[in-house]
Amino acid sequence: MADHTTNLSRTINWQLRNLNRIRKYLDTDTCHNIVRTLILSKLDYCNLLFNGIDKKHLNRLQVLQNKSARLIFRQPSRSHASPLLQSLHWLPVAQRIQFKSLLQTFKAFHTQSPD
Repeated sequence: MADHTTNLSRTINWQLRNLNRIRKYLDTDTCHNIVRTLILSKLDYCNLLFNGIDKKHLNRLQVLQNKSARLIFRQPSRSHASPLLQSLHWLPVAQRIQFKSLLQTFKAFHTQSPD
């Protein structure tokens, strides 16, 4: 799992750096849509595998989500990310993983096809 989180961090950091270069030309809504498409989709991919992950690796993923929120609102790296995540209606990574796992379980029990 360490290799997967390392590769994921590397990929997302690369995308965040590139997005930061063009951020001044984007409005907040457009940047939010790009981040949801490029960053959050990668964080959500294979969420069930992250269930029970070490806190060290979970913190690395949380840092990536915090960087994304700061990028959307053009906040400095030292600003608190919790209010930003709340205003975007994003769950923290640990709760996001738990929510996705429970949602898949609910859909399996109620004979709905998982997404």
